[in-house]
Amino acid sequence: MLSLLIRPVLDLIGYFSVVFPSSHSVLGSTVVLAACGACFCRDRARAGSIVESFCAKWQMGYIGHHGVATLHKYKYSGVDHSLVAKYILQPFWSRSVTLFPLWMPAAILLLVLQITLTGFMFLIVSAYLGYVYSPHLDTAPPRWVHLAHGLLLFLYQTFDAVDGKQARRTNSSSPLGELFDHGCDALACAFEAMAFGSTALCGRNTFWFWVIAAIPFYLATWEHFFTNTLILPIINGPTEGLMLIYVCHWLTFFLGAEWWAQDFRKSIPFLGWVPLIPEIPVYGVVLFMMIAFGVIPTIASNISNVHKVVKARRGSMILALAMLFPFGVLLAGVLIWSYLSPSDIMHSHPHLLIIGTGFAFGFLVGRMILAHLCDEPKGLKTGMCMSLLFLPLAIANALTARLNDGVPLIDEHLILILYCLFTVLLYLHFATSVIHEITNALGIYCFRLRAGNGVIRSRFGRRKRERKEEEMIQRLACYDDEVPSSPCFPPRKRGECPIKTRIGRNGKGTAAAETRSRSTCFGRKLGYLEAELRNGGRNLLGDRAGRGDAVTTPPKPGEYIGADIG
Repeated sequence: MLSLLIRPVLDLIGYFSVVFPSSHSVLGSTVVLAACGACFCRDRARAGSIVESFCAKWQMGYIGHHGVATLHKYKYSGVDHSLVAKYILQPFWSRSVTLFPLWMPAAILLLVLQITLTGFMFLIVSAYLGYVYSPHLDTAPPRWVHLAHGLLLFLYQTFDAVDGKQARRTNSSSPLGELFDHGCDALACAFEAMAFGSTALCGRNTFWFWVIAAIPFYLATWEHFFTNTLILPIINGPTEGLMLIYVCHWLTFFLGAEWWAQDFRKSIPFLGWVPLIPEIPVYGVVLFMMIAFGVIPTIASNISNVHKVVKARRGSMILALAMLFPFGVLLAGVLIWSYLSPSDIMHSHPHLLIIGTGFAFGFLVGRMILAHLCDEPKGLKTGMCMSLLFLPLAIANALTARLNDGVPLIDEHLILILYCLFTVLLYLHFATSVIHEITNALGIYCFRLRAGNGVIRSRFGRRKRERKEEEMIQRLACYDDEVPSSPCFPPRKRGECPIKTRIGRNGKGTAAAETRSRSTCFGRKLGYLEAELRNGGRNLLGDRAGRGDAVTTPPKPGEYIGADIG
């Protein structure tokens, strides 16, 4: 009976999914739910037809034909004016990149760990340590945790800087690498905010440390979208900002986390004379100084640079500012939800709130970076608002508590878990889809180097080639006196190896054939031997190869036999 009632609804949803060209991402979610309902009704054919009709009408992709053409021409452009990076960290990073073998691309480490992802995993471990020892970010963890926080952040900064250098070393740079790198950096804002919150005992104010990290990051990405160059000033977050944070972690290892939570006039003796100021913890002073001397000047610089570019191109500054709208809605929505929350979610579940909001932020940044890589029109991207869909439901649930004596319709802990699941799955869908589309468009791999890279080969491929070469050398030694003569292989003396024989205009081997001793050309026989393997070994082994008499086709004049790969 239930299936009889649901099937007409499924038919209607399937029809609308094909006829009406609305937002394919939102509609796609509806179609998936409809397909699940059809499966629930044990109508597998109906479920398949709904999904098939939807996919036939809409290719649920993020990159169009213009984007594919643009990806082939894209080149990264960035400028770092940091003096600390230029004179201190760059030499260290240049030496560090030599620790990674050439066969390891910037996207893989031992076929499992990836340089960028490895650095990101350091921050996940750091945030997890903070959660284990300080669930609400207001209790002091053991001192060794602060030392681990600083070390893990330092390793993250090093790996984040080295992955680009490794990509250039291995000639494996691509737009996918930039998207991957900046996507991990966007998520890193949330995980490092939680790690610092456990160090400084920020409690519910930890969310504001994520905000002051996310605002400059988003505006820098926004500026990059319009100027086509990522400009880092003399003092910037990726260099001096991270250095300041891991120095704070290490300082806390000696002073203790309680130093951050007490009044700043007690923690900093020479400021004890400051009058008429209420009791403010040290982390509150740090937060204020970062906003005043870091965030506000960065915002002004980003807007000024974008305004110059838009004015030079005679564009609309309103359209440019519209791209900041989704991020503003995200911040406003989370703050309204926190204000209306009957259980004070910022204090009771700070990790869930920051993780959910951090992945929503990562989705916004990823969509903007992809728009830049694909040279999409400037202006608001409606697809970015997908990450905001859950917030109205959460706010409405918090409002029900005002009408029900402080008890919400659904437990807020469950709402936070669903919020995290929604944003994490949305981001993973975006990441996997874009990786698949870019690798198909560029003909590259995400987690290994493309064949014929021209710089390196896989360690495992090299070993296989060496074994094949040794085997063929042994077989050549056995039949050294019985190699047949042919127009392709003129007679030679014992112990000589024709690596590269040029055929004259008359189709015969010339007297200028290059010969070398087998002991001196071991490493250069590979192309010659592989060509013979593909040819079945007929030219080299003749009857002994089990394939009858050697049958050769005289090459064209000017053709080379074998390959010089030394």
